[in-house]
Amino acid sequence: GGSGVMGYKAMNSTPGVGVRYLVALYDLGSGALLAQIDADWLTAQRTAATGALATDILANPVIASCGVLGSSDQSRTLLASVASIRRPGQIKVFSPTAENRNRFAAEMEAILDVNVIPVDSAQDAVEGCDLVLSAFRADSTPVISANWIAPGSHLNACSSILPDARE
Repeated sequence: GGSGVMGYKAMNSTPGVGVRYLVALYDLGSGALLAQIDADWLTAQRTAATGALATDILANPVIASCGVLGSSDQSRTLLASVASIRRPGQIKVFSPTAENRNRFAAEMEAILDVNVIPVDSAQDAVEGCDLVLSAFRADSTPVISANWIAPGSHLNACSSILPDARE
């Protein structure tokens, strides 16, 4: 609406590799291509910013403990963005692959300068947390149980993107 630009998002799916996205942005006046943007990066940033906004508006002012489900780039951007709004005292992370969760914990601890503890189950990551960040590839089996969530906790869940997926 009046911006003078238009864009579109293109995606492809390669068997065994996954989905890749691209955003192209054009100047409406000249038709010139202004930018081609990696939409994976853009989506991670947009989702993280939305999570930080939701946390700012809805979460308790003090976050003693934050649980993270997932060790992907989306998990990294979501945690970094939310931590800029609510600084957790400690962070627990679960990812099914021990190597991935350990690497995530070490990297995010160095970036955020806060204790990040890799844990062995989703339940260990969620229980007792004031804030839960869920960013993993959900399937049809729920990963989070309602009885793990403490009263007053805030959840940012961005894993369930398919109709049959459950967090």
